[in-house]
Amino acid sequence: MLPLTPRDMTAPDAKVRAKAYFEWFVQTREERVEELLRQLRVTKDDSAQELLRAFGLLLNDPHYWNDGKLSAQGIAACRDFGTLLGGMLISRHPTLCWHFNDSRYKDDVYLWRPVISGFKGGVFEPVMFLLGQARDLRSGRFERSDQVFGYWDRLAS
Repeated sequence: MLPLTPRDMTAPDAKVRAKAYFEWFVQTREERVEELLRQLRVTKDDSAQELLRAFGLLLNDPHYWNDGKLSAQGIAACRDFGTLLGGMLISRHPTLCWHFNDSRYKDDVYLWRPVISGFKGGVFEPVMFLLGQARDLRSGRFERSDQVFGYWDRLAS
């Protein structure tokens, strides 16, 4: 199942479809994360930096790219890895949880998306974060991703 695209957001049934995606996301997240961990040959107990390195190596597979852009498989892998990183934050900080972002602000970039709430001053959307970091991770540049993960980890404390 795929989240709504910006073009989908104006459809009359957009919020209903977004909620259905959120329910699917929550119901399948553990299964998807476990499969990704098997592919990466790592465990949830590994550090965020070790997981980022393993994911970067996985992204070198040509199936994850199409003409220099993430393929549907690449996007799905980023979604699952973002779910894994989000789960790590939630397991470290019990005040955090997955939340359907039903913002009253219709220009909210995370509107109707699964986000992690409970931070001091904001929500974190790890899937979009990973989509933005995929090229760096593929190239073996993990520093920024590790810093951003550390930032949200500290913000939850």
